[in-house]
Amino acid sequence: MMRHWYRKQSVLTQMMLLVAASLALLLTMFFVITGRTINAFRRTNEEYLNNLATQLSNTISANYTNYSKIMRLASYNGALQSFLLCEDEVERFTYFVDATRNLSDAAAMNDQIIDIVFTDRDSQRYNLGDNFYPLPDMDLSDNALHVSNLQQTQNLTSSAAYLVLGREIRSSDRYRQTNQWIGNLYLILQATAFTGSERSAEYSGNVQIYFVDGSDHILWVNSPEYGQDSLQAVLEKADPQIYYTSTEIPSLAPFQIIACQQKAFSLLRELDWQTGYLFTLLLAVLFILLLWFAWVRNLAKPMTQLKGFVEQIGKEELSGLSASVTLQGYQEAEVIGDEITHMLHQIHDLTEDLFKANSDLYESELLARQSELSHLRSQINPHFLYNTLETMVGIAYTHEQPELAEIARSLSIIFKYSIKGDDVVPLKVETKITRNYIHIQHYRFSDRFEALYDIDEECLGDMVPKLILQPLIENAIVHGIEQQQQFCTLTVSAHHIRDMLVLTVQDNGAGIAPARLAALQTKLAESVHSAARVGNTSHIGVVNVDSRIKLMYGAPYGIQIDSELGKGTKVTIKLPRKEGDVPCIR
Repeated sequence: MMRHWYRKQSVLTQMMLLVAASLALLLTMFFVITGRTINAFRRTNEEYLNNLATQLSNTISANYTNYSKIMRLASYNGALQSFLLCEDEVERFTYFVDATRNLSDAAAMNDQIIDIVFTDRDSQRYNLGDNFYPLPDMDLSDNALHVSNLQQTQNLTSSAAYLVLGREIRSSDRYRQTNQWIGNLYLILQATAFTGSERSAEYSGNVQIYFVDGSDHILWVNSPEYGQDSLQAVLEKADPQIYYTSTEIPSLAPFQIIACQQKAFSLLRELDWQTGYLFTLLLAVLFILLLWFAWVRNLAKPMTQLKGFVEQIGKEELSGLSASVTLQGYQEAEVIGDEITHMLHQIHDLTEDLFKANSDLYESELLARQSELSHLRSQINPHFLYNTLETMVGIAYTHEQPELAEIARSLSIIFKYSIKGDDVVPLKVETKITRNYIHIQHYRFSDRFEALYDIDEECLGDMVPKLILQPLIENAIVHGIEQQQQFCTLTVSAHHIRDMLVLTVQDNGAGIAPARLAALQTKLAESVHSAARVGNTSHIGVVNVDSRIKLMYGAPYGIQIDSELGKGTKVTIKLPRKEGDVPCIR
């Protein structure tokens, strides 16, 4: 019924009712969305505050644990213990040198460590750095780790503020003063030691989080405003609508995290609805209605023209693609008309090009099939050679030529391995082929070298790229062993180092000249495409193997070459550990 009444109203009445209903809906939505936005904003701030405080607390706890480990390792360092327990001055000097070297290594583990200081039972102070950092008065008698408040000094050029971690050093010697106090150890840290920085990359204007020490010095803040003030100054500057909570960190008491957030706010309290505003609003609505009516009429005219043009194209089908349309009424309509005309002409041209493209595609498919046929034909010769080698094995055994049969059989196995199977194989398969290759070379250099194998059983199931050892062994024999007159040793090894499989091919042959070695190492350090730019054929197999590994597994893996002229060469291959099924090899 309401719909029937609405249709009988004039256009102006319908527009007025539509505008009035729209205004009422907009105002209602405005107040509802504003209230929900405020609540959602408050909840978002609370979630942001909790997440940031939790992340900050976790970061501080993790860094505290890290420094605790460093302190514990340094306290029980053998050289430091011996220095503090030894009474002979000559031996003490030796222990002191070792202790400072070990502590320097410990300080290098974390760039937040400025200096490491230790004292003996006579309160004699020793420190690694050249700058003097005053130590705060800290009671370390409970054998626990203690953290000082932020310290200030004007005598340093690198940093004016620092923290101090201290703990007792107790004897770990079972025979001398076991568990007795023999000195104190201190870490001089940056003010950002527990947070990693002074500021957070994230910032919300309604939420501030501070990390302060027991003297209210701010060590970290997510706001750029009060970074140099104390906590008391921050709270004094805070708006009355700010409240804050504090969270103590058990391992760093009395250090704490202070979180501040706005309590509440209203976006609607300044609105003042008066009669004059309503009357002005009605006049504005009437004026908008008139403008809207004229705009709709002007908008509908080119749309009607476009509708008629589209219907005409549908009747004429493809012949209409070369037609043109002119739309008038406003700039956008004219642009649309020109673009539609241009698009239709392009479609017409593309339609013609499509027929030509289909012809070209058909010709490309024929060429692809011819290429595939050529590839199949190219496999005939490798298979023919493999079958010929197997025939040679049979003939050699028939004529009682076992050595010739073994060489042909080994070469047949290698050739079959190179043309068949997957590109990635278990190490057991790769070493099998390697042994066959070395077996062939032994017939050629029977009195020149011996081959040793140091391969862990647990490495045999790891998956490696096919034919990565044979080129390296070939280089070792041709460029290293063949150049030497004395008897040489070729060693092939495989071991697991953490999450990597490390293969080595080492010989004590001629070695590589320094300049040539440097050029080869430069090629290995270049991109994976450097194999095509080696220049000469010397050691090209090494560069090709390195490129294959980096293409398959990435830059952290590949080949490393160490060599000394006249003493031999060692080639190391680093691969990720990828285990697979180990097949049975005949």
